[in-house]
Amino acid sequence: MVSNVIGFLPLDLIKGITMLFLIFVDIPFLAYNTEGVYLIMSILIASLGGTIDTIIEVLGFINLDSLGFYNKHQNIDTIKQTHKDYFQNKSITEIWLYSTHQNEVIAYKEKLDLFCHNNNQPIITRLFILPFADIDTKEHADIAKELALRLLYMAKATNKTIFISLTGGRKTMSSDLYSAGSFFGCDGFIHILSNTDPKSKITFYDKTTDLITESEITYFNPLFYGQTIGNPAIRTIKPNQQNYSLPLPDENGIKYIDEHELGSCSLQKHIDSLVEKAAYLLVNSSDTKLFYNFPILQTCSSELLHKLALTKITHMDQIKGLPKIDLHCHLGGCLAISDIVTIAEEVRKHELKNIKPISLQDATECIKKAKEDTGYFKKLDYPTKIQILSSFKNDTKLLEDLWYSVYIEEKNFFIIDFNLYEQLGDIQGSSLLQTRTAIRLAVQNLIHKSKEDNCIGLEIRCSPQNYTKEGLSYNQVLFEILDEINQSRGELEVSLILIASRHRKMSEIYATIELYSEINKDEQLQKLFQEYFKGFDVAGAEQVRRPSEIRNAFIDILKACHPITIHAGETESAENIWEAVYELNADRIGHGLSLHQNKALLVKFREKAIGIELCPSSNFQIVGFNDYYLNITDKENYPLHEYLQEGLKVTVNTDNRGISRTSLSGEFVKASRMTDGGLSLLEALQLCKNSIDVSFFDHTTKERLYQKAHEKIQHWLEATAAKPPQK
Repeated sequence: MVSNVIGFLPLDLIKGITMLFLIFVDIPFLAYNTEGVYLIMSILIASLGGTIDTIIEVLGFINLDSLGFYNKHQNIDTIKQTHKDYFQNKSITEIWLYSTHQNEVIAYKEKLDLFCHNNNQPIITRLFILPFADIDTKEHADIAKELALRLLYMAKATNKTIFISLTGGRKTMSSDLYSAGSFFGCDGFIHILSNTDPKSKITFYDKTTDLITESEITYFNPLFYGQTIGNPAIRTIKPNQQNYSLPLPDENGIKYIDEHELGSCSLQKHIDSLVEKAAYLLVNSSDTKLFYNFPILQTCSSELLHKLALTKITHMDQIKGLPKIDLHCHLGGCLAISDIVTIAEEVRKHELKNIKPISLQDATECIKKAKEDTGYFKKLDYPTKIQILSSFKNDTKLLEDLWYSVYIEEKNFFIIDFNLYEQLGDIQGSSLLQTRTAIRLAVQNLIHKSKEDNCIGLEIRCSPQNYTKEGLSYNQVLFEILDEINQSRGELEVSLILIASRHRKMSEIYATIELYSEINKDEQLQKLFQEYFKGFDVAGAEQVRRPSEIRNAFIDILKACHPITIHAGETESAENIWEAVYELNADRIGHGLSLHQNKALLVKFREKAIGIELCPSSNFQIVGFNDYYLNITDKENYPLHEYLQEGLKVTVNTDNRGISRTSLSGEFVKASRMTDGGLSLLEALQLCKNSIDVSFFDHTTKERLYQKAHEKIQHWLEATAAKPPQK
């Protein structure tokens, strides 16, 4: 019925009703010309000066067909051809004006509205008024430019065609509009050339265009001044990150700008920064030292890059903000003494409720005995261990002093032998992590400290079979670890690496692989395992069993194409590293300190991008290297700097952050102290980039990590640039 009625309505009435509806609901794109052809709706943006006629002259050029403004012009054929080339099927349906706070500005808008009404132009006019009468200071000029940029930003968000008038208003405002249009993109810049006598007064706002005479119009020559697709950098200005829109004018079409709305000139600063970075990118893109580092560094000034290259790492505050990943982190050695005591007390209260703490004096005697008698503590039954450890809840420092003794001082915690180093972990690991509470709290603690260290990723490695002595099964232990990771990680990317211990019997190594094979039969565990399990590790004393001796046990792992990292070259020669790569197909090597002994193998590492997981503190404590901060200079040079210079995918990690009494930020500082001349901030960034590159996270996760790293480095670079140069 409705369609039948519409069918009898005149075409002009249909078009009129349609335009009123479209304007009312502000729907873009649809309009008609006089022949009933659809037009593309467009916005004209202009600054307003001492007259409204300049805006009308531009409007007459774009809406040539419907207005006939230039019909009597002596060059009408040329004007029509230009219109056909650039404005065909386009029509101005909105005009956005901005002006200083002049007395006449409201009257100008009313005159424009009158002209549009008299000439049947259903155009919405919006007027934005700046909070000052004149642009007579730099601050005023900056605010006016900010408004021009905001208007283009808002107009582009409508997806309508955008035209800009370069005629009218102050010269600075026209320049601002041209800059804004060049950055955000513009479908056409329009200028009106005029050869009128300044003394003559020709106005158009009070006329219908059919009354404009040839003698009046001949003085005005419209000019299409080009167009631009915009700077590609506009794609980085995303509304969900920062919205630069202003409220639209009120029902009268007028918006008075408050100075606080634009005073910070935030969009202008953002754009200036993007343009500046683009220039640096052009210059730095051929700098070979940046090729394999984070791409954002290519957008830095040469001064900032020079500063990053010269500034050496001396304290943690310098690198705390860097996006780090701990690739070599053992769950069994991650707890500080205070964490151990806290977890023991929680286990006693929630899982061993009948166990009472022993006196602090008795607990102290037990710890002294454990220090004298190797293995004493591990031989104690689990409740007794919990009793002893929880007794130090009010004096964790006493336990730390007793347990570490002379090793409290960093210079003494040096070349203490692998077995002695491992014994420092006797009060945690398998001695502590035998209940659900203990396991979950240890995982929570590790994740929390990694977040505090500004880590974006963490690979936890552990041997779940070591935590089954108090009744939990392998799968139950694994579930507690994975479920706690899932609950605690938040935005931190976390993965799990399972360890096969080379110092165990071969039957136990085979058993570890078999336990892994049975996981898929546990439906509760399967989903978590598939999400977080990322690879295998072979750990333990290197001299006990070579990589080649356990190859057969690893065949199923190799067939499944799981990533593999192998502890090798920590206390043994480069031959062990060679076997780890060629016998066990290692994707990464834990420590790899002796790699430099085999130059051909080192080249292979570079060509195949095999990762190296250095752990400065434990390397210093077990093997022993120079530490220039501690004035220990009679040992070998730490190989980190050489590996970096050789272009290897070397990384810095914690190993056992609890045993070594360190953090990942602390490891960067330690690495710098162990390097002759120190490590620079630029090299620290390279180490962070390497960690993402060789991590065992999947491709999609790595993309997230690169994005997170980019955002964190951007803030870090801004903070670093603001700091005075290091003396």
